[in-house]
Amino acid sequence: MKKSILTITAIVIVLMGLQIGVCLAEEAQTSIEPATMALTGKVTAVKNDMGDLISINLLVTENAVETEYRITLDDMGKKLAEMDGMTVNATGTVTDVEGLKWLTITECTKQE
Repeated sequence: MKKSILTITAIVIVLMGLQIGVCLAEEAQTSIEPATMALTGKVTAVKNDMGDLISINLLVTENAVETEYRITLDDMGKKLAEMDGMTVNATGTVTDVEGLKWLTITECTKQE
């Protein structure tokens, strides 16, 4: 009888551990999925001494909080770089890489 109770207790503990592991795995998976966002901010195109484009940033200010997004240097990102110094409306996929927010542009327009 005592052995049966210990066996049942061990099974319950193992099942609880598995359930916790599944919950943590689901939470980790949802936190890395990219999110599509529409943002408005000021474009900064950074060039090296030879004039080559090396990075693009979008500075977004919401509720007095500034957030900087690094822009993926693909064709749409380079289109955004042409709007250096301007305020733009940009839509794209946001991912977090090592604490930095990256935006892959799908659409961008100069704010009127």
